[in-house]
Amino acid sequence: PDGRSVNLKAYSCHYNFVEAVERGYSDGQMVPYHNWGHAVDVAFSLRLMLASADFEALSLAERFALSVCALCHDLGHAGNSNDFLRESGHPLSIMYNDSSITQSFSCATMFEIMKDPECNVFVHFDEAVKKDLRQLCVSAILHTDLGRYFDLISEVAHVYQEKKDLFQYFEQSIAQAQVVHQTTSLTTSRGDRQDAVKKEMAEVFQNSDVRHTMRNFFLFLADNSNPLKQWDLCEIWTELRTQEFYLLGDRARDMKIPIPPLHDRARANVPYGQIQYITFFVATPINLACKMIASPLLQNCQDDMWCNLDRWTQKWETSSPDPEQRRRVLWRLGYMRDRAQDGYTNLLPTQKQELLMTPMASNIEG
Repeated sequence: PDGRSVNLKAYSCHYNFVEAVERGYSDGQMVPYHNWGHAVDVAFSLRLMLASADFEALSLAERFALSVCALCHDLGHAGNSNDFLRESGHPLSIMYNDSSITQSFSCATMFEIMKDPECNVFVHFDEAVKKDLRQLCVSAILHTDLGRYFDLISEVAHVYQEKKDLFQYFEQSIAQAQVVHQTTSLTTSRGDRQDAVKKEMAEVFQNSDVRHTMRNFFLFLADNSNPLKQWDLCEIWTELRTQEFYLLGDRARDMKIPIPPLHDRARANVPYGQIQYITFFVATPINLACKMIASPLLQNCQDDMWCNLDRWTQKWETSSPDPEQRRRVLWRLGYMRDRAQDGYTNLLPTQKQELLMTPMASNIEG
């Protein structure tokens, strides 16, 4: 980046590892989405998030290991979901006891590659650090399984709630500093207070359990960052994912096992599927990230998410959805926006609120 030449021979182990990992992914025709392109995209997304957030709580070794995880988290993916592998009685489902099947396989394949001394990118770490990094990788990759999402997001929310006042003060002080910086310099007392808060924030993230949670959270966020990108990229990645879903649905049909609606070419409503995906798996995580970590990039990602959600909603409405379903969805999206603006972390309504909202939602039609 600074114009200096790089001696690739000094990094031959890293080069060999990356080549081996790339070969471990299926080509884009067989697996349109979970291929090398997705792996690289997740790695770059993770790198940008960590750099933008200036998240100093993670050591260089932890950051490096997370980057390795990003490249390998879908290694060997054949375009099959965990549900499909379970329903079809696939050998991998039996091997991994129906739990986080594709993630377990990818993680194991990554460490198989590292058994080759020419590809062991952890070789220069001492044994204690290597043991820690292995645990980091296993946990982070397994937590990319959407089946573990609610446990993960509960852990992150707990970290936030434990130090809610501190996080809120830090968020407000950063916003005020940006305003003040545009007009005048920070006063000494305000600057000193901000430094003190930063120090206290660093102490929160130095806790080993908190770091463990945040490492898993960062990789999950990067893996599900398509809706956080600008619309043109969001749409492209969605199209690739949809192609892969359809191929999986075709296999399920051939095997006479249940086909999820989003995998059925005849029934799938892609815009509605994206609304549901963003609502339940993306909106709350990026909202939490913005509240816990001062990062202009993350804030831009959240803004892009709301824009993309609007675009998917507009596309969905052109398909003439059921009026009652439309009312419920529009009410939920409005509720989430209000929650985000009011400073809440969890944006989703409770089941009771969903049931009670139907009469209120009828006003949206007007």
